[in-house]
Amino acid sequence: MRRRFSGALIAALLFGGPGWADGAAVYVGTYVWRDPGADFGGFSGFDLQADGVSYVAVSDRSTLLAGVLTRDAHGAVIGAGIDFRGVLGRQRGKVKLGKVGDSEGLAFDPAGGTFVSFEGGSRIVRYPELGSPADPVPGPGAFAGFPSNEGLEALACDADGVLYTIPEHAMLRGPAFPVYRYRAGLWDRAFAIPATRSFVPVGADVGPDGFLYVLERDFLGIRGFASRVVRFDLLALGPEEELLRTAPGIHDNLESIAVWRDTAGDLRLTMISDDNFSLLQQTQLVDYRLPQ
Repeated sequence: MRRRFSGALIAALLFGGPGWADGAAVYVGTYVWRDPGADFGGFSGFDLQADGVSYVAVSDRSTLLAGVLTRDAHGAVIGAGIDFRGVLGRQRGKVKLGKVGDSEGLAFDPAGGTFVSFEGGSRIVRYPELGSPADPVPGPGAFAGFPSNEGLEALACDADGVLYTIPEHAMLRGPAFPVYRYRAGLWDRAFAIPATRSFVPVGADVGPDGFLYVLERDFLGIRGFASRVVRFDLLALGPEEELLRTAPGIHDNLESIAVWRDTAGDLRLTMISDDNFSLLQQTQLVDYRLPQ
């Protein structure tokens, strides 16, 4: 979801730095990604391959970028190359997808394709290749009931090709957000994420440990954005484990998360911010580490 906000960067100076965070995750670094292209920015969907550097990113306006990140000795991003630049392809037999809703979530398919979720119209499609026409993923009837700006925000895919998606719209405006699962051609509601104050889910990934990681955001007006990362055991479906909670203004509008494992065996969280195409916001790539 787009959040028009002009004070997040100022708030970061007023309210502190990356040390203002709680949880097991250890801050590694922040890279401010800049590019002169008019289509650059607004990134809501992002995923990394297992190497932690090969990425694909998609914006609210259906811009698609792919390339390789550069990391320093600590694993922090220090550069981002762009090897592919384009727009999301048309759904087979349909109008261009970007015309009918924001592209918000992105997840790699272990079979080699890429899944993208859209908030407007609340739907998911699969691209066999970057820039190719899209194949629709049939959705359940529940998707049709989501408001146009509170639809499918988070998307994740596990090693078996099972999809998980989470809307920004809580169940009947209740105290939880439903997690929908697509496997063997059928949808079900796997479980629900309890609402925590005004945080809402905006990104998700299934890590190499098989857990579902969910990035949540809280918008606090002039104070900026607060972020929260929790994870769930998909086998036991037990209570959430909070890994990170930042104070407002520490990072920009973080909207997508990728989880990978480094050569030392530690899990890494790499998140990207949606700058809303505003000159007063930034596209940030933020790294945290989960010690063994």
